[in-house]
Amino acid sequence: MKLVREKDLKLFADKVLPILEEREAVNSLMIGIILGAIRGNYVDRDIYFAYIEDSGNIVTVIVMTPPFGPVIYCNEKDCNNSLRIIIEDIMENGYTINDVLGRNKEIREFAEMYSEMTNKKASIFMNMRIYKLIKVNKIKFSDGIFRYANMNDLQIITDWTEQFNIETGVGTGTENFEDIAKKRIAAKLLYIWEHKEVVSMAMKTRPTRNYIAVSGVLTPKEYRKRGYATSLVASLSRHLLEDGYKACVLFTDLSNPISNSIYQKIGYEYVCDFDKYKFTKGE
Repeated sequence: MKLVREKDLKLFADKVLPILEEREAVNSLMIGIILGAIRGNYVDRDIYFAYIEDSGNIVTVIVMTPPFGPVIYCNEKDCNNSLRIIIEDIMENGYTINDVLGRNKEIREFAEMYSEMTNKKASIFMNMRIYKLIKVNKIKFSDGIFRYANMNDLQIITDWTEQFNIETGVGTGTENFEDIAKKRIAAKLLYIWEHKEVVSMAMKTRPTRNYIAVSGVLTPKEYRKRGYATSLVASLSRHLLEDGYKACVLFTDLSNPISNSIYQKIGYEYVCDFDKYKFTKGE
């Protein structure tokens, strides 16, 4: 069993994508990160892309784009040896990680092992669920229209992008939210539901060979419980399927039963559960 850290992104993709695409919905985040790196998304980061090989077979894949922590996928029944090798290599190469993300069983093992080896405290930050949609259910839509966000929406999208990061705990704390909003609007990634005014936003992101993710869904508190997010996500999902994607995927926070019920109402179905752990200095 050996770890291969690959600097050639195209070679890395050629090696690991066939394994990851066997479970494309489960690995949509990791695949999206790899394809994004090939497009040049992380040129300013000391990225860490590696895999564990055992008897010629790739059994574990890890991608890390600091300051964000690793995303890990293991297709073995017993991931213990793979995870230990990864942690040892991360430590030997001077990386300090503050979080880790993956399917709940293997990522719990990683968190416990990393905590033991570094004397850091590991704690659950978020329990998540991946859903997949291949057909939008018939639902009642709220009053309003579905449209692309444009530069006239820049201020509100900037404010809401910051609000989304605060509510979900994503990000690094160093983001320029206006720049992020401008880039997403210019790339036609952002969509809104408008009823007299802008009331809800969502975005498409991380396209893979067959799937695309829906993310960044936010309806401010003053507009909630009126079906705006349901109408927006259903419209966006239908739009993406009509664009030729075979399915849409999204992550939810399991502590928010309302959003989980909304997505299931639209037609999203359970794929698997993910956990995100954070690491802090031990006592």
